Amino acid sequence: MLRQRGLPHVLHIAGQDEPTACGDMPIGEFYDELPEQWRIEHPGAEPGARRVHEIRVGTLAGGREAEALSEELTRVLCPDPEHSSPCPVPWSSGSSAVGPDEDAERDARLNRLYGHLYGAAASDGPSRPPLDSGT
Repeated sequence: MLRQRGLPHVLHIAGQDEPTACGDMPIGEFYDELPEQWRIEHPGAEPGARRVHEIRVGTLAGGREAEALSEELTRVLCPDPEHSSPCPVPWSSGSSAVGPDEDAERDARLNRLYGHLYGAAASDGPSRPPLDSGT
């Protein structure tokens, strides 16, 4: 889907010991309610060795394009948004953009991770702020 759109991008699987996209705590701690959700969804079963991961997509997109891309990516995780809740596999979606009124520390982190995408897009037209979608 990202290649079809011609968007430079980076995919990253972040493990539970890595910081969240906001960088304020480890992923495993941020999602500490998921084992209990597993027990509710699967009565009598234990989560066992399952671990939390974030699938991060870094790309150059802005405004409506970023919203449309985020919607498409969430349909990959949950093809039927009308199913009875909650999803069998817990997931969430979010995004971060670099901008003049945004958090400078977060902007620096996003630029460290995805700044090289600006160079990849230089021949495709004007640069756009990166979208970091943690799913």
